[in-house]
Amino acid sequence: MGGLSQTLAEVLSVLSACIPNLSQEIEVRLLDLLSFVLDQKPFNYPGTPYKYRNKNVDPMLGTAPNMSKEEQDKLTAMALNMLGSFGFDGRILIELVKNCVINYLQDPNIVIRREAATCCSKIMASSGEDLFQGFYADLASQIIEKLITVGVADSDLLTRKIILSFLDHRFDTHLSQATNLRALFVALNDESIEIREVALKIICRLGKLNPAHVLPSLRKYMIQLLRDLEHSGDHLTKEESSNLLGILISESPGLAKPYVEALMRILLPKLSDPDAGVSSSVLSTVGALSTVSRDDMSPHIPSLFPLIIETLQDQSSHGKREVALKTLGQLTESTGYVIKPLTEYPKLLEIMLTGLQTETNFSIRMQFLKVFGILGALDPYAFKLNQLKLEGRLYDDEGTGRHPKADDNVEWLGMSPSSEDYYPTITITVLIRILRDPSLSQHRALVIHALMLIVKSLGSKVIQFLPQIMPPFLQIVRTCEPEFRILLFQQLGQLVARVKQHIRDYLPDIFNLIDDYWNTPNVINVITLIEGVAVALSDEFKPHIAPIIKKFLVVLSTDTTATKEPTMKVLHALEIFGTGMDDYLHLVIPAILKLCEFQENRKRVRILALKTISGICHRFSVSSYASRIIHPLARILDNPSSLNEIIQEVMRTLCVYSSFGSNFGQSFLPQRNYSRSDEDVVCIGATDGRRICHVYADDLKGHCQTSRDLS
Repeated sequence: MGGLSQTLAEVLSVLSACIPNLSQEIEVRLLDLLSFVLDQKPFNYPGTPYKYRNKNVDPMLGTAPNMSKEEQDKLTAMALNMLGSFGFDGRILIELVKNCVINYLQDPNIVIRREAATCCSKIMASSGEDLFQGFYADLASQIIEKLITVGVADSDLLTRKIILSFLDHRFDTHLSQATNLRALFVALNDESIEIREVALKIICRLGKLNPAHVLPSLRKYMIQLLRDLEHSGDHLTKEESSNLLGILISESPGLAKPYVEALMRILLPKLSDPDAGVSSSVLSTVGALSTVSRDDMSPHIPSLFPLIIETLQDQSSHGKREVALKTLGQLTESTGYVIKPLTEYPKLLEIMLTGLQTETNFSIRMQFLKVFGILGALDPYAFKLNQLKLEGRLYDDEGTGRHPKADDNVEWLGMSPSSEDYYPTITITVLIRILRDPSLSQHRALVIHALMLIVKSLGSKVIQFLPQIMPPFLQIVRTCEPEFRILLFQQLGQLVARVKQHIRDYLPDIFNLIDDYWNTPNVINVITLIEGVAVALSDEFKPHIAPIIKKFLVVLSTDTTATKEPTMKVLHALEIFGTGMDDYLHLVIPAILKLCEFQENRKRVRILALKTISGICHRFSVSSYASRIIHPLARILDNPSSLNEIIQEVMRTLCVYSSFGSNFGQSFLPQRNYSRSDEDVVCIGATDGRRICHVYADDLKGHCQTSRDLS
């Protein structure tokens, strides 16, 4: 191994510690050895004149003849590990990092990239104040910019985590620059929750140094997390969003405090989520919010305390009970709501005492004691009187309901036969009566056919008859036979297409219909109806997208049909939604890319999903989703079992992203070179700051050239 070994590193470390007089000589010789391995030249101190830079050192110390590629990689990884871990105290190695070590972050070998990331991080962290003075400040800025780029774009999760985890407050001066902030905001949409958490903590910390760049984007990200929590159908996504929201609230309290009411409006319903992970994480977030908002949380105490007490009684999860205890302490301490909880909620004291006596988990017992101290001491006599009073109280759970009556009488008797609307009014009224008469149900198909002919012949004049047509039409959809309902959904879609935005008065009833028949065999027809409504309303459809997106995500993740028709129909509908989907890209893009990656999916489903991603890249600004888009596509290219048709569609998608994505996207692409076969060789690189895609396949050359022309 060219003289390097783990044993050598351990021996030198012991010698340096036990014989201080030899430590300087050991460090000098070891630096030369490591420099030969990594840079093929001896180590030189910064500022050494050129004529003194050449040293008479045996180059065979660093390399061995006829060494295989695998052995060279092991030697390089070991050298990087020793350089970062040996502890060259007092020696300035930042130039070596800039000129040599940083280049190994682009190495194809994952182990070498990890060791290079660790080495850079340790050397930068041990450099102290030298990073912020004169010449070294510029070098440090260049190194940190490169590290952040790799920390966001590298395909290996551990490499990204190593780099981002070392970026503590010592580097905030460099991190707060606009270029680095843009890269960190890309990391907020990383596939891994660990990366997102680290990136969010860094960005919240930088908000104090560069609020003009950080706070607007951070506020937008907070809204994105709330949408994830409110509309996502995946329990894991909701749990992760809640955890990130808790971090954002804790790390950036000034940003969250003005939005307490808006946050609680979404968090409160999620406390009753059937998934224990979601409800537990939301409860923790509520605790963090109470610490920030203090008295602003007082109006929500009556809603929160019963839920917290119920959670404390849940013996199925120690973690959930511990979170409930912590939140209880945070809420009472922040709002000053002490003593009163013990009188207004008599069960609370009993639960606390029982938990303290029977709980075996040490951390939960300590939390019980802490909460007891916060709640304060209660007069036993007052508690006894209050308990007796509460035991005799009756609660009235009366409810009210309304049963609106529908009146289908149409007043057309005052019309003259000479009126243009006379005969259409009479005809529509009679048809509606037939449609509503159960005894004439065998004629409903003919009635619907006749009614639609009248709608087509009337053109825009049909709008005035909507109050007569829509209520019975929607009612019949609910009461008819399943086979006939398919026809009604189709005709309803045609009617919506005719009247366009004038259907807005009936949207609540239509969306109720969609909700009722979503999880039925009619789901394909329901999605077609949604497409028709989206096209008819255009930009006015945007306020109604949120619940629809939630349903679509459930279909994309749970569709078990053999043909995957619901999935394909959803993908087609997403193309139709247009710019109104901009606020939900963080939910939609990962769900679609999962379809692309899943090898068991039918080929046409994966190709359609890739085309949908291409359409999204074409219509929206996806610069902040570079990590979410490129890493999954790169994994498909890396997979040797991927079909040629899939590979070609992935390349088309990358070409579209290259044309319409951000400049930051080029940071992902140069790291990858793929050779699949003699017929398909794909090479992606960057030149002069512009992304280029060379695809040596005849059917892709034209597409890539078109993409470059469009950019």
